[in-house]
Amino acid sequence: MTLLQANVQNDNTRYDDFLALVKSEQPDLIILQEVNWHWLRRLNALNNDWPYHIIPDSSQYFGSAIWSRFPLETLAIQDFAQNGRDSIAFAMQVAPDKTLYAITTHPVPPLGFKNFPKWQQQLTAVSQWPRQLGIQVHLLVGDLNSTPWSKQYQQLLENNGLHTARQGFGVLVTWPWPLLPLLLPLDHCLVNDDVFVYSIRQGRPFGSDHLPLITKFSF
Repeated sequence: MTLLQANVQNDNTRYDDFLALVKSEQPDLIILQEVNWHWLRRLNALNNDWPYHIIPDSSQYFGSAIWSRFPLETLAIQDFAQNGRDSIAFAMQVAPDKTLYAITTHPVPPLGFKNFPKWQQQLTAVSQWPRQLGIQVHLLVGDLNSTPWSKQYQQLLENNGLHTARQGFGVLVTWPWPLLPLLLPLDHCLVNDDVFVYSIRQGRPFGSDHLPLITKFSF
């Protein structure tokens, strides 16, 4: 299977460039952050080939949204930091006897006295969420606004038996494009041992300040 994840950047208007990226990559699962109603109107073009989707109300403004070729079930939607950035826990039925459990989240950048506690609160809550839901999470995906060296990032890994899909594929910096050499790896795909990663790479730019990540995996 192929996962395409991207922070599309809320005020980015290069919709056609993003749709061209999706068409060329042909992913099975698409997970996006910072979508708004302008983006959703253009992304309706995905509905024929990716008929299953989860689009919370917050996606009209500054939220996450998911499209899939496989049936989806929403397990929970939670705004942990009360800031309009919903985290989504969902199940994807990849075969009659196989269900993949996944979470996507997008906390605020940890900048300043106001935002740092909200960032910390959201990542800490997400790291505990699978146990509360009674699931073993296989994928945790999103713009975490965190480098791989933060304490909260390490909690996500340790609490849920996860490791980065980047393992063996390099650092794969994603933000702020194109300000080389200042880019950081803020967008993450975390997997557990039931997921085998064949490859992960940056996708081509489409106007966002984040580069997309393309992960090929089996479950």
